[in-house]
Amino acid sequence: SGCYDRFRNRVLVPIQDPAGHIVAFGGRALDPEDPAKYLNSPDSPLFDKSSLLFGLNHSKQAMVASGQAVIVEGYLDALMPLQAGVGNVAATMGTALTDRHVRLLGRYAKEAVLIFDADAAGMAAAERGLEIFLAQRLHVRVAAIPSGKDPCDYVLAEGPEALRRLIDEAPDALQYVWDRRMAAYREAGGNLSDRRALIDDFLRLVVSSSVYGAIDEIRRGQLAQHIGHMLNVAPGALAEHMVRLGRGVRPVGGGAAERAGSGSGSGGGSGVGGRRRAKFPLAEAHVVEVLLNRPDLFDEVVERIDPEEFTDPSLRAIAQEMWRRGSEGSLVIEDLLGSERMIPLGGLLTDLAHAGEARGNFEQTLRGATDHLLYCRHRRETESRKAAGLTEETLRELNLRCRDVRRWPRIS
Repeated sequence: SGCYDRFRNRVLVPIQDPAGHIVAFGGRALDPEDPAKYLNSPDSPLFDKSSLLFGLNHSKQAMVASGQAVIVEGYLDALMPLQAGVGNVAATMGTALTDRHVRLLGRYAKEAVLIFDADAAGMAAAERGLEIFLAQRLHVRVAAIPSGKDPCDYVLAEGPEALRRLIDEAPDALQYVWDRRMAAYREAGGNLSDRRALIDDFLRLVVSSSVYGAIDEIRRGQLAQHIGHMLNVAPGALAEHMVRLGRGVRPVGGGAAERAGSGSGSGGGSGVGGRRRAKFPLAEAHVVEVLLNRPDLFDEVVERIDPEEFTDPSLRAIAQEMWRRGSEGSLVIEDLLGSERMIPLGGLLTDLAHAGEARGNFEQTLRGATDHLLYCRHRRETESRKAAGLTEETLRELNLRCRDVRRWPRIS
């Protein structure tokens, strides 16, 4: 009925911010039956466990030197490796990884290795953190400690060198998730519903990785080809399915305007589904976006512009394949996605299709984009003839031709 100690029967640990100031305390339960393994000071203006990592004040210099951050759960899982000489370790404090944690890590490292407890809860926590790392474009790997130990126990039992080897050999996050899904896939036996859910779950992560720019089109195409071979699914059908899955991907953090890029002609961002801020010429991207959604509009483009006018190599390769198929009367998007030549560009094709679908207004977008490309062509011809020393009369004719292309609205 009286006062009692918040941290009773616990090992008390000071919590410091990255500058080394003590901002809170944490207690690790001494009783293994205590339901609250870790207990922190209440959140305050100085202490927010969703944006602080324990031990970062000690490990940040080692992270900068190595370019790598090792993330564990709990104070002792960070303290024991740090004490043993594994200097780039920091810990969450009884909360899931957040985008604020990852942004903080991004100041010090380009790669993160997650080492969570080997039980089901720890593995699930590791997977939940993957998409946040992908969104922040930090390369992430996942290490699983054998025998169900946590990092503290593992260092005490096996020594720091064993932990370093575990970190060095940690698989890429996508490989880690793939291995886990395949183990579950085999265990599912003949249950087709469970197998389908496991594959879809992995494909969503692949699509998310492309959206966030964490993997490129070549890697994504290779993964899709590998999955299709394993499932005996045609590449085109799998690519189409990934397009559908990708429609549900929503990037973590950042507004639509920030992600979409801006500018006109060849100077703006890609506008490709927010996936990256690549400098795609937008008029070129818009032509491809529209035709992926409305192949019936191909005849309106083929007589006006040529794929060789596309300045971006990836967009030019896509346009060349589209023009070839369209000229043969077989511009079927599913076949395009499944063609061997387009496999390395499968992720980009998917993103362009999403962006075009979201923008809509296909006819007007296509007219504006083709008019702009025609205008650019005439400008190039004018500059070329001017350099060749043509007469003023010829140049006036060319300028009149430029002015005849009257609709080139701002491409944004």
